Amino acid sequence: MGNPVRLDRVRVATVLAGALWGIVVWLAMFYVVLPVAGAGVVARGAPIGGAVTGHLIFGLALGIGFLPFQRRQPERLRKWRLRPA
Repeated sequence: MGNPVRLDRVRVATVLAGALWGIVVWLAMFYVVLPVAGAGVVARGAPIGGAVTGHLIFGLALGIGFLPFQRRQPERLRKWRLRPA
């Protein structure tokens, strides 16, 4: 049947970072930008679940959008990796 599909950790991390970024953007909009712009009352009247879901979808789309631009680095350039002593 062929080899099972292996998930590339870097790509999965990119998509998860995108989702996290969506939540960060929602927090910034809800607690900083909208109150400063004078729309704090409007933000408080909107359902929070829908706003979080929308920003989460935005973050996931952003993370998926970055996937085609990733490339593998040669092993010699991965200096941040811990090597056994």
